[in-house]
Amino acid sequence: MTNLYEFKSDERFKELSSNVISLVEKLDNVLHNKGYIYKGVWRNDEEPGGKVFIFEVERRKGRRKNLITLRPTNPI
Repeated sequence: MTNLYEFKSDERFKELSSNVISLVEKLDNVLHNKGYIYKGVWRNDEEPGGKVFIFEVERRKGRRKNLITLRPTNPI
């Protein structure tokens, strides 16, 4: 993630559950190891587990720009 520090410094990131934070870090490692160049972007949508965010490809091939949309939820 090219904006990792800014993304993790955001108040919305700090409000995510520890499980979601752990998953985001693991996903970032996988995507980085696969060679993706992307940034995290916060959206205004809200889910029970926090704000929605996307991983957006910075150097896109073809027409896709939104790589992943994450909608955090609270466990039941």
